Amino acid sequence: IPRFGAFQIASISKNSLPLVYLAIGQAIIVIAGGIDLSLGPLLLLSNVIAARFMEDQPFGIVLLVALALILGLAILNALVGYLINLSGVPDIVVTLAMSYIWSGVALLILPSPGGGTAPEFRWLFTGSQAGIGGSFIVPLLMMVIPAVAVSLFARRSRAGLSLYALGSSSVAARLAGLDTRRAKIISFAVGGAMAALAGLAAVAITGTGDPRFSVGANATLNSVAAIVLGGIALTGGVGSVLGVVATGVIVSSSILSLIA
Repeated sequence: IPRFGAFQIASISKNSLPLVYLAIGQAIIVIAGGIDLSLGPLLLLSNVIAARFMEDQPFGIVLLVALALILGLAILNALVGYLINLSGVPDIVVTLAMSYIWSGVALLILPSPGGGTAPEFRWLFTGSQAGIGGSFIVPLLMMVIPAVAVSLFARRSRAGLSLYALGSSSVAARLAGLDTRRAKIISFAVGGAMAALAGLAAVAITGTGDPRFSVGANATLNSVAAIVLGGIALTGGVGSVLGVVATGVIVSSSILSLIA
């Protein structure tokens, strides 16, 4: 029978953060009736930009870079949602094309693994300034707070409920007077922000940036697997964001056990 102590709980929780964040972002987009195959490469983009510009910087500058990344990638992915609305091309086609663009930009910014971040920033996600060991309370809080915030947005706000309406039936949502284009853009903006957070968590855990395309591709597939296992219907309009948190941890733990 496996035994879980503080060290095991801390390791599982902190190493699950990138996938959990990515799954939350993917869940919001799928609930709104779409899918985003570029979230993994967006994680890469966030990861390499953070590692490139946070290296040898004081904690204050590091926090500013992190906030700018979250806001910037939210706007960037919102533009992708706007492009989908404007062109009428299916989400899967547009986001697949964007995934190669983001991966290329990531390689341009950081051609090989490297960079770094401040020890205090590593503590924010891992509970340890070295990224190893530390308290499990910090990574658990960093997992729960964004998940609850996005879940409350989806379930309690007018904009969040419009995402469910759009995913259930875009025609009915339009006839009900909802701005379906705005809802699509909002879902992609939230997805972009969560992908940025996932990239920040990755640089905090590893202490470096990694621009490899395979990392982003695997992250995208794992995020889709996590939301399906978490009860999100790929047809849209059904599911809870909180449900993907547990499955994100399970999928992440399974991957780590296979690697080990």
